[in-house]
Amino acid sequence: MFKEVSGKEKLSVQVARELEKSILDKRFLPEQPIPSESRLCQSFGVSRTVVREAIQQLKSQGIIHSIPGSGNYISRNDTSNLQRSFSLLASLNLDTPLYSEIIQLRELLEVDCVKTVCKSSNEALVKTLESQVEKMRDSFDDLERFGRLDHTFHLNIIKASGNNLFYRILESLYDAFVEISIKIYSSKEMLETLCNEHSAITEAIKNQDSDLASELLHNHIHLSKVNIKGNK
Repeated sequence: MFKEVSGKEKLSVQVARELEKSILDKRFLPEQPIPSESRLCQSFGVSRTVVREAIQQLKSQGIIHSIPGSGNYISRNDTSNLQRSFSLLASLNLDTPLYSEIIQLRELLEVDCVKTVCKSSNEALVKTLESQVEKMRDSFDDLERFGRLDHTFHLNIIKASGNNLFYRILESLYDAFVEISIKIYSSKEMLETLCNEHSAITEAIKNQDSDLASELLHNHIHLSKVNIKGNK
């Protein structure tokens, strides 16, 4: 079933990679059990310790899971593992160039979503966004609350677009964005400017002006990226 592993690279890493490849090649399907430890030891020509280390690596990635008394199974595909990965990636890179690239990803995803939202009337969304902006204006003395309201505003737009994958990705970055935002909110004038920008985006969505909405949102997020670089 598998070829024996050897070489300078750690054996458990090689075994984990081969098992992952077999899953990607659909030799194993979601909820299907993987071979027993003894069979894997025989197939790869390694010890039980190596196999257990490999399985633990795949468990930590959410690729397989254990059922007590039954064995190890291929996990069903969902977005939870992707969310955890993005969340960890953002949290560990708040002060590195990679974080600016994460902001750029947000820029691309959100602009696409707001274009979709503007294709139809969204009265309920507009009311929600208007309410968010008013709450933001009342939160100048509570930066964490302001930050959470700020990013919830953006999540509402993404959710309204109907793109669940984009929503899950951006939701996973939520806490990291709030944390970095608190660091760059330098004055009440800046907070007022942010509120005005959100109001303008809301108005463009209300008027179903996709060109204006996407331009405003792009400039808004781009300015956030500039502010982050300027505060390092």
